Amino acid sequence: MSAVQMLPDFQATWHRKLHPDCFVCSKGNLSGLGLEFTVDANGGVVSRFRGDASFSGYRDRIHGGVIASLLDGAMAYCAYVHGLVAVTADLQVRYHEPVRVAELVHVRAWLVDVRGPVYRLGGEIRAGQDVRVSARAKFMTTPELPTARGSASRSGRCRPAAQPVDLLGRE
Repeated sequence: MSAVQMLPDFQATWHRKLHPDCFVCSKGNLSGLGLEFTVDANGGVVSRFRGDASFSGYRDRIHGGVIASLLDGAMAYCAYVHGLVAVTADLQVRYHEPVRVAELVHVRAWLVDVRGPVYRLGGEIRAGQDVRVSARAKFMTTPELPTARGSASRSGRCRPAAQPVDLLGRE
C-alpha cells in the first residue's frame, strides 16, 4: 500500500489514538499550530505555515524553537504516513535564513531510510524557492509505543519493525 493510500486510514486511526494533542498538527490542541499535512508524490509531507507575532523570538522573526517544532512535527507525521511509529531520538536543525513573522512558508518532510528501529528523516522550511531552515532527524521505536509493519523507503532499505502490529486494522 502506498503512502498516499495510507493517509485516510492514518488520519482516522493513528492520529486520533496516538497523537491526539500534538502541538504541531492536532486540531484539538487549541494552543497548538494546527498544521494540515498533505502527502506528495514521493511519499513526503508538506504543509503551509504563517506565524504571527505571538511566535516571535527576536523582532519580526519566528522563534527558533517554534521552527524546530514545525520540522520535528512534520517528520513525525511523515513517519506515521509510512506506517512507522516512533519518537525523536536526534534532531539537527540548520538555520540558513530567518523565517519572518507573517511570512508564508512551506514545511516539508521526507523519509530517508529505516535501519532496524531507527528511522532517518529529512525536512526543510521554504519561502518560495529559498530554503530558510533544513533539518535531519533520527526517530526510534520505544517499548511503550506500538510498532507497525515496515514500508518501502526511497532508499529501498526499509525492514519490518520487531513484533509488527498493524495499527490500521488491515488483515
